[in-house]
Amino acid sequence: MCAATSPRPERSPRSSRPSAATSGAHEPKPRERLADVRRRANEVSRHRQTLLGGVSVGLFLIGGGGGLWYWHVTEAAAEASRQQLAEAQQALRTEVDALDLDNATQAERVVRRLEATQEQWRTWPTAGHFAELRTKAQAALVAARAAGALQDEVHQLEQLLAAPPTDLAVWATMRERGRRLKEATKNVPVAVQQQVRSCVDRVADGYLTALRAAVNTNPGADPKATLANLETAETLTAELLAAADLTHDRADHDRRAAELSGFVRLEDDLVGKVFDATRIAASPWQDLLPGTRTADWLHSATGGLEHAVQGDTLRVEAKDAGDKRSGVVTLSGHPLRHCLVEFDVTLTGGSATILVRADKRAQATNAAAVKLVLVTTPNAVQVPEAVPVHVEMRVIGSDLVVQAKDTKLASKVPGSARCGGFAVIVTTGTTLSLSHLRVKQLT
Repeated sequence: MCAATSPRPERSPRSSRPSAATSGAHEPKPRERLADVRRRANEVSRHRQTLLGGVSVGLFLIGGGGGLWYWHVTEAAAEASRQQLAEAQQALRTEVDALDLDNATQAERVVRRLEATQEQWRTWPTAGHFAELRTKAQAALVAARAAGALQDEVHQLEQLLAAPPTDLAVWATMRERGRRLKEATKNVPVAVQQQVRSCVDRVADGYLTALRAAVNTNPGADPKATLANLETAETLTAELLAAADLTHDRADHDRRAAELSGFVRLEDDLVGKVFDATRIAASPWQDLLPGTRTADWLHSATGGLEHAVQGDTLRVEAKDAGDKRSGVVTLSGHPLRHCLVEFDVTLTGGSATILVRADKRAQATNAAAVKLVLVTTPNAVQVPEAVPVHVEMRVIGSDLVVQAKDTKLASKVPGSARCGGFAVIVTTGTTLSLSHLRVKQLT
C-alpha cells in the first residue's frame, strides 16, 4: 500500500531534454548539412551570375547602342563630306570645262583657276582630269599667244603690202619675215596657219612682180645682179608652183610653170656672159670627201642599204637582192646650182646614178643626172667593173656636160631643177665606192 501511495519523484531539469535516441532522429546529419551549404552556395552563385549576365547584357546593349549611334553620326558626317566633295569637284569641273581653250583669255583663266585650287583638287579622285586639263590649257595658252603674235606679224606685213615697196632689199626682208612666220605655224590653229600662208604667198607674189620688173626694165644692168634676181625669181616661182600643187589648182599650176620656164630661158641666155672661162677658173674648189662624215650622208629606208664614210671615200652597198627598190644616199647641207663636180667612182655589180641638184625625193628625172653602168646602155656612161674611173660633171643653167674616161655626154636639166643637192642612186646588188669628191660653186 505504501508503495502505491508514495509520491512520484520530481524530474530533474535534464529530464526535460530529449533522449539521445529521440534527438538523433531529428537533427540533420553532417552530409546533409554540407549538401545544404552547397545548395545555398549554388543558389547564390546562380543569382550572382544572373545578376552579372543581366548587367553585362545591359552594358552590351548600352555599348552597342552607343556604337551604333556613333557609327550613324560618323557615317552621316562622312556622307555629308562626300557630298560636299562631289559638289565641289563638279562645280570646279563645270567651271573650267565651260571655258574655250582656243581663246587665249579663257585658256589663261583655266590655268590660273587650276593653279589656285591645286592644293584642293590634287587630293581628289578626279585629280588626273584636272592635271591633264591644266596641261592642255597651258599648251593652248602658249599656242594662243603664238597665234596672236603671228597675227600681229601678218597684220604688219599686210600693211606693207597695201603700199608695195619698190626696193628689192625691202622685199627680201619681207620674204624672210614671211619664211619665219611660216615655220612658226606648226602649233597654231588651222585658221591662223591659212592666214599666214596666204600672207606669205602674197609677199612672194609681190616680190616676184618686183623682180620681174627689175629684170625686164633694166636690160643694161650688171649681168651678175640680173642673174641673182633671176635665181631668186625661180626659187619664188617654184615655191608658188608647189603651193598650187598642194591646193590642186590646175590653172595656177599651169601659170606658175609657164612663168618658171620664162625665167629659166632668161637665165640660160645670161649664164654664158656671167660664167666665162676666166670666172670659172678663178672659182675655188671645196672638198666634200674628205670634208664630210657618215652622218652627213642620209640613206633611204631600203632593205639592205648601207653606207659609210672612211677618210676620203664613201662606200655604198645595196646587198638585199629581195628588195626591188633602188637605194638613195644623199648629202645634206650642200645645195648646188651652177657648179662643177668631180670624183672618182668604182662600181661593182649593178648600176648607179649620180645626181646634182636633186630635190628631197631624189628623182633622176628631176635633177642633173648621169647613169653609170657596166654594160653598154644608151644615154649612160659605161665603166669597167671594180676599176676606179674619174668623172666630171658641169652644170650651168640648163646644160649638163659629163666627162668620164673617153665618154662625153651632154643633156638638158629639167626647168624645175634649178637648185638641189648631191645624191647617189644604186640598184639592188650594187657596191659603189666614191672618193675625192669636190665641188666648185659658181657665184
